[in-house]
Amino acid sequence: DICALPTSQVWPFNIQERWPKVINKCQMETYHQWMEVVVPVTLAGLPCVTIPAGFDKERGLCMGLQLFGPRGSDSKLLSIAQAYHRVANWSSNTPTDIISIGAMN
Repeated sequence: DICALPTSQVWPFNIQERWPKVINKCQMETYHQWMEVVVPVTLAGLPCVTIPAGFDKERGLCMGLQLFGPRGSDSKLLSIAQAYHRVANWSSNTPTDIISIGAMN
């Protein structure tokens, strides 16, 4: 089986900030704390690939989705990511295109 998690707990934030200090009313004491969603996969040493998931409506900044699986599933993960790439065709879209499409819905 393959599982999915977001690549971050928040959308991209202002470049002047070192990290988001509060997420959903919870204090983030360190830089790494705001990235906790990626830690379990990394610490477990599981294969993982990140694919684009979309753009925020305000600034057009991207968010990713991490796909991961059991040890030895590297080839399967890469095949899934490539199939998604072919279907989603993210490389031909710009954030402006995606935001315009989202505004129509």
